[in-house]
Amino acid sequence: MTADWIKKLPTSSISSLLETLLLQSYLLIDEEFVESGYWKLNKWLMQKIRKTNNQILLAKTKDEAVMAEAQVRLLKEVQQQVSNLAKKNAAKCLLHGEFYATAYLDGEMLIVPSRAWSGNIDWDAEKVVLAHKEYSHVRIISHARLTEDQLDLVKQYAAGDVDVHHADDRMPGRPSNMHLIEQKMRQRLTTREMEKSLTKESEVLVEWFKVNHPDKKSPTAKAVENKMRSLYRELKSKSK
Repeated sequence: MTADWIKKLPTSSISSLLETLLLQSYLLIDEEFVESGYWKLNKWLMQKIRKTNNQILLAKTKDEAVMAEAQVRLLKEVQQQVSNLAKKNAAKCLLHGEFYATAYLDGEMLIVPSRAWSGNIDWDAEKVVLAHKEYSHVRIISHARLTEDQLDLVKQYAAGDVDVHHADDRMPGRPSNMHLIEQKMRQRLTTREMEKSLTKESEVLVEWFKVNHPDKKSPTAKAVENKMRSLYRELKSKSK
């Protein structure tokens, strides 16, 4: 079930991130423009395109029309370059934790793991896909409106790759904690995230457990290593 605090986070549309990010290069079209925000630049380009289209309609000679058409094509190419650059910068910021986002996964809202932004991003559809997981209805979290505690929690969840669906703790005949660790280890195999050593894998799993199950007593890395040794060997042999 979605945590209430995630639902209450202040957010904005994913397009707002593109609009507010400053481009990291100069696109010198003429003296009117020197490094602008995405939204301002896009508006400026649209105005130039409309103005140039009018020049095509009002052209008195074929040469004037051809020149105006060429200028429109150039402006549209620049518009696409600006859009691509803004998206590239946005993805980089999200991947490196400069911004965070909420999204839906399997019908539940969660904090998007930062690593998810290395996947395929569909900016128009507001979704990102990584390792067969589709995070939809992406919303950018408004940093400035978060308390310090909220921001720390968001960072922790984004770094820890919090899962939406936790296994049922009441499963009979199984340890209440280790079966969760086992499920996560199996998942990490399918997403090719498993560490090369059992010691390191155990440390990663313990950190994941602490983030995902703060209300439960966390096992030690040594306990996980001892308990999961056979399973780890089995899974590693399957991955070869």
